[in-house]
Amino acid sequence: MKRRLFGALKAAAVFSALLLASCGQYQSNASDQPAPEPQNLALGKPVTASQALADSPPEHAVDGEVNTLWGAGGFAPQWIEIDLGQQATIVQVRLTVAQTPAGVTAHRVWGLAAQDEGYRLLHDFIGETQDGAVLEHTPEAPWEGVRYVRVETLNSPSWVAWREVEVMGQVVQQAALAPPVDDAAFVE
Repeated sequence: MKRRLFGALKAAAVFSALLLASCGQYQSNASDQPAPEPQNLALGKPVTASQALADSPPEHAVDGEVNTLWGAGGFAPQWIEIDLGQQATIVQVRLTVAQTPAGVTAHRVWGLAAQDEGYRLLHDFIGETQDGAVLEHTPEAPWEGVRYVRVETLNSPSWVAWREVEVMGQVVQQAALAPPVDDAAFVE
């Protein structure tokens, strides 16, 4: 009798978990919860660059300090790329300029979902810039599924450098289907 009762309870628990998962009970409902504040997803993340001066490594562009900088040690074209660690939804990009002298610059922001895919152009910054200026872009619709962000400088009157590269957004959360059923909880 006990064995049948526990077997029935176990089957009911599995059925309930599957039913709730199919009804979306384990997924958050955006209308029920406020949207989380965007975070700087680039902060402290792995970063690579086309080249760098020994005392101005690419990590300085994602350290949260505007008093440090990544310096390529050369003129354009140069690039810096941040690995966000996983796919994310990006709502804004902010670039803090390190440049002397002031002048016209051109920069492209690229996004990549996975290394075996192609880059997609997210935004072009073209115009007059100077040291300490902040280039900021908020897209009309968030950029979805981006893991790698590359900032490519195409034109600059000085060696290419950035004080800070900030990528604002949220990590893409994988929806949980159902909680695992612990067989050990059912004693037969």
